[in-house]
Amino acid sequence: MLARPRVLLVVMAVAVFLGSGQGRLPAQAPATKPAAENTADPDLDSIKAALWEWRKKLVSVRVHYEWSFDPDTLSARESTASERSYRETLDRIWTVDGRGRADRTKYRDEKIIERRLDMTNGVRGYTFVPAGPDFTEERPEDVYIGDQFMFTTGRLQVDPGMWNPEKLVWLPEILENRGGPLVFFDEIDGTRCPVVKLVSEQPKSIYFLTLDPRHDYLPLRARLHGSIPDRPYRPTIWQSEVTEFKQFSGVWYPSAGHFKSIWEEGTYSGIIWKMIDVQINEPLEASLFEPPQIPLGTKVSDAFTGRTYRQGDPPPPTPAPTNPAAARLSFQRKLLAAALVIILLAAALSFFNRQSRRSGCA
Repeated sequence: MLARPRVLLVVMAVAVFLGSGQGRLPAQAPATKPAAENTADPDLDSIKAALWEWRKKLVSVRVHYEWSFDPDTLSARESTASERSYRETLDRIWTVDGRGRADRTKYRDEKIIERRLDMTNGVRGYTFVPAGPDFTEERPEDVYIGDQFMFTTGRLQVDPGMWNPEKLVWLPEILENRGGPLVFFDEIDGTRCPVVKLVSEQPKSIYFLTLDPRHDYLPLRARLHGSIPDRPYRPTIWQSEVTEFKQFSGVWYPSAGHFKSIWEEGTYSGIIWKMIDVQINEPLEASLFEPPQIPLGTKVSDAFTGRTYRQGDPPPPTPAPTNPAAARLSFQRKLLAAALVIILLAAALSFFNRQSRRSGCA
């Protein structure tokens, strides 16, 4: 794996929080102005209504972005040449009818070192992981087929807090199901920005979203207090900030930003990201959601059938079809035959008994 272990653990931890609500509560929330300071401030219901108006504009969203390690954070700590030359791109698609696609490519020194394709047609999810670190083999090594979208990247780094990649839902849906109170307002560039938090059934972490009223209340900052899954007693702060919003087809969307993880001992790492292209409500070819042909020899795990096999292996034998009516008739015939046998045996036994009594009398 090319990404540093801490960066990968950050991605995993945020996924666990968004998907299942796990983590740990911080000692205290960021200090700022209380929500009740200004009576002209919007309440949470009006903020939700504004976000739903933004959400209703979306029919499809396709974002193509890239991220790389932040040189400022790399210079602040010991870094490696592989980090400095590392970058990742992601072409991600969402549609209102439940289809999705995420095509991820990782580079080092501008050479492809890892690829992964996740997609769903709204019913089945597919994950394709090509083989070989140098991509000398042009075939997927592993394919997963199931009932979910196995999306695995871009959770907090890009469009922070705007959507849940596992459930393919946007912030308004998240706030309806998991939204906590409007806790305070933050003064940013002369604008009072409301801050809300996402809550979970098991409150072990807390996730603050600073919303920007200048851009339809989309998240400007996201801050997560918690701990990485395999080291629950090591508090960590992850924070992401949008540095630029743009309008695409009349809809606001974040176009650049940065992400940072802060560790207990004071060290931190970060990435910078930018959108290469954003397409909102533009036509999408149906082929984008059609899984590619699986080459021979590819390992396939099919959650629908419960089978794991190599593409090209003969299918398991199919049991002969049965006719329920014929099966019932066959059972009735067997039952009648058994009854006839019992009757014959009883008759034979009765005959032998009579013969025995006659012999005794003689």
